Amino acid sequence: MHRTFLHRRQRARRGGGARLHPLQRRAGRGAARRSFRRPHLARAPGGRDRVHELKLRAVPEVSQAVKVCWVFDVISPFSYLAFPRLVELPSHVQLECLPVLLAGLLKHFGQAGPAEIPSKRRFTYRFVIWRARSMGIPMRMPPAHPFNPLSALRLIIAAGGDRRAAGTVLDAVFRDGRDVSDPAVIADLAPLLGVT
Repeated sequence: MHRTFLHRRQRARRGGGARLHPLQRRAGRGAARRSFRRPHLARAPGGRDRVHELKLRAVPEVSQAVKVCWVFDVISPFSYLAFPRLVELPSHVQLECLPVLLAGLLKHFGQAGPAEIPSKRRFTYRFVIWRARSMGIPMRMPPAHPFNPLSALRLIIAAGGDRRAAGTVLDAVFRDGRDVSDPAVIADLAPLLGVT
């Protein structure tokens, strides 16, 4: 009992009963009021903690080339909407366009595509049309969607899989509204990409 009473009196003298950090004990009562656990916070005049404003450091220039792989499928209208933004990448970024078959990925993971779910399909079509208008991008949906994009993906790969090939096919699908599952359309696009 006597020891407990003495310990309480000693803690009360140090700072109102709260356990103190060793540095606080050495620095005195003024330092005891400061928080050692949260040094990034400061006590405001009103009594509330406020976060110090952090100064953002300037991003250093990158001298080495950075390779970015853009994975896309021509069946997705979001690929068409994202494609014009690729020109905004910094000059040190090397872009690689990698066409993939989205249907194969969906089948592998047992997931239905947005166009296969009626409510998602309606929302997606309305949203991409609205988004294209807000971005100032001409857009016209193909006659049938979803469609078989395999021939178009093979054409992009045969043309080198570069940005020009991807842009040509995406424009044909969602700007001109052409059906790239039709062999005649692929035959028209192939000479434009140097594929015979």
